[in-house]
Amino acid sequence: WHFRESPASFASYMALKLAEELAAGLANQPVEILAGNHIVEARAIEANKGMFLRWFLKEHPQFESNDDFPSCIVAGDDRTDEDLFKAVDQERCLTIKIGPGISNARYRADNPDQYLEIMNSLLL
Repeated sequence: WHFRESPASFASYMALKLAEELAAGLANQPVEILAGNHIVEARAIEANKGMFLRWFLKEHPQFESNDDFPSCIVAGDDRTDEDLFKAVDQERCLTIKIGPGISNARYRADNPDQYLEIMNSLLL
């Protein structure tokens, strides 16, 4: 459940309630509940963004890196993006955490505007 555009006080309360209800209702299932940056996510333990990216890169070898360019650029601002940062080869993929917090990304942009500056500089 994404709630970026919802009123802050209502959304925060509902996100907490949703996470609690999901955790209680799915307690004996192979599911994890993640509360992140304006998101509550229930997902199968073995299904995450990192596992998908590994599969995708294996299935599409044309995206393998060469000496001049990284094979991928992975950026995110949320806890759910950490699986991506852990999944990729940090030497071959550019990983960028947007915003504060502990991260497995190699680089950090303080905010979305700074991230766009970084991306624009790569294109020039």
